[in-house]
Amino acid sequence: MDASTRAQEAASNYVVEARGVRHAYEGQNGWVRALDGFGIQIPRNEFLCLLGPFGCGKSSFLRMVTGLMHPLEGEIRLNGNPVKKPGLDRGIVFQEPALFPWLTALRNVAFGLEMSGMDKRAVNERAAEVLRIVGLEQAMHLYP
Repeated sequence: MDASTRAQEAASNYVVEARGVRHAYEGQNGWVRALDGFGIQIPRNEFLCLLGPFGCGKSSFLRMVTGLMHPLEGEIRLNGNPVKKPGLDRGIVFQEPALFPWLTALRNVAFGLEMSGMDKRAVNERAAEVLRIVGLEQAMHLYP
């Protein structure tokens, strides 16, 4: 972490801040307003659970925090910086499986590391280590 990043994080008391976030999506009966002026401040080291009915914007908000989606209005900040695009400093686990069926378990785990530019040998070692940690070493060469 460089000095400017540390300074920016120190300037913000919150790891995630959302202000005036608005989002809508097209449903079966027209447009649905999922977030309307939504705001939240999540302090560092806080554990948070988002609860709400289907379609209220929980997943949309998480996609915005990860940079996979942008609000129609408002702003989301991560460590004091506006979220503009996805980054290696955050991720999301989707409700539905998001594995590539044509890749083995090892290759699925390695995919993100390869995209980050990590050395291929280091990628394979790290992916195998992660599979061992979660008890899936025996499935390393199997397909989903």
